[in-house]
Amino acid sequence: MRFALAVVYCKMGLTSRESEKLESQFKKAPDRWELVLDRNKHPDICPVKFCSTLAPKSYSSNKQDGFICSGCKMRLWRKNNPLQSAYASLKNTAAAAGNEFDLTFSQFKLWCLKVDYLTEKRKNPGRRVSIKRIDLNLGFEEGNLRLRVAAKRATGGRPGSG
Repeated sequence: MRFALAVVYCKMGLTSRESEKLESQFKKAPDRWELVLDRNKHPDICPVKFCSTLAPKSYSSNKQDGFICSGCKMRLWRKNNPLQSAYASLKNTAAAAGNEFDLTFSQFKLWCLKVDYLTEKRKNPGRRVSIKRIDLNLGFEEGNLRLRVAAKRATGGRPGSG
């Protein structure tokens, strides 16, 4: 398996040091998220704490874990797979806006490595970290992406006070 990964990284044009950094950043997952369940809920309600979604009519309540709603499952998937989630979101947004999207997931992964996308997202929790196009006439393609960190949001208060 390790040999196969080395061949893939070599075909992408990465040095061994870059491929090691890529592996450590994307393959290792020390902080996997898990759902917190509340076992005292009614069996027809999603057992995830603070969720009140009702089970669909076709659901039979004899399963041991109970019904976990699709919203909670998706939230968990997004937390555990941040790159796949960002890629899917970017692709869906581009399709909704009518923009071309010629970026593969491996190209997106390499771009994220170059600009430290995950590090920027974790470093700036109060700011919106987004992916923008350099040339708006072109679509989302390799070489036409940039990382944008928005300014910190202003807190409430009257002008002149403080």
